[in-house]
Amino acid sequence: MPRNVASHLKMEIDKSSTKLMVSEEKIEIEALNPSQIICLEHDQQRLYVELIQILRDRQAGWLRPLCLCIPVEQTRSDTYPNSVQVMCGETAYFLHDLRQTVDLVWPLAQCRMVLDTEALPILSNLDPDPTPVAKREDERRILSCFVNRMWRESQESAG
Repeated sequence: MPRNVASHLKMEIDKSSTKLMVSEEKIEIEALNPSQIICLEHDQQRLYVELIQILRDRQAGWLRPLCLCIPVEQTRSDTYPNSVQVMCGETAYFLHDLRQTVDLVWPLAQCRMVLDTEALPILSNLDPDPTPVAKREDERRILSCFVNRMWRESQESAG
């Protein structure tokens, strides 16, 4: 595990369920590197993104969405008929491939670092072929809804 990741995350083993728990600490821009996978979380939904560039003067990052994980219990089963269902820990998620959507510029303070042991099982479920053109509009809409909800919440908590 890279030193910069280890220094910002604490791992604890829950002895009763032998489940790996990752607790986040405030992300430090100096610890980040381009091509690193980081995560935005909102209401148990996780947007995994690749950090393309750090915009130090804005304390933000140029982020390329990879996938969005939405807990199955948050939606009806027919809402995402083309999505892959994956297990992450004890929770089932609908996995949305967002690699063909738009890039984001987002405050890095709202992101958390991701260990390889969290990201690799999820990312390995993405189809190696690009998203078909017909599905891209749906994926853009899903990303837009997630970003709008997260932005609204951050504005409400700030003001």
